[in-house]
Amino acid sequence: MKIAVASDGVGISPHFGRCACFLVFQVDNGQVVGKESRPNTYTAFALGQCDHGHNHGHGPIVNALRDCTLVLCGGIGWHAAEELKQYGIQVSVVGENISPDEAVRRYLVGELPEGGDFCRCHD
Repeated sequence: MKIAVASDGVGISPHFGRCACFLVFQVDNGQVVGKESRPNTYTAFALGQCDHGHNHGHGPIVNALRDCTLVLCGGIGWHAAEELKQYGIQVSVVGENISPDEAVRRYLVGELPEGGDFCRCHD
């Protein structure tokens, strides 16, 4: 199983589409066995094409995370969350006050709630 965390490179990014990278944790038998960083070169915001990130589609970013089962993030628009869900990728909004490693650890031991409040500003 792979878990992606939307990150600023150190902590959890406050918004999925505006993150600098995705830290992807490889999990086997409930233990983290590997971690890689994938730069966010997919969203309009990351490419400098938009300062709001509205209505640009999330297909490329979803494809980049297709091997992941779950995305943990500090916030996400509901369109992006729904698109990830359509491809079988769960989303959990965990906030920004914990490290990516701690968020994954908490998820693995059942201490993180599933889902979360998605931003409805991206209509």
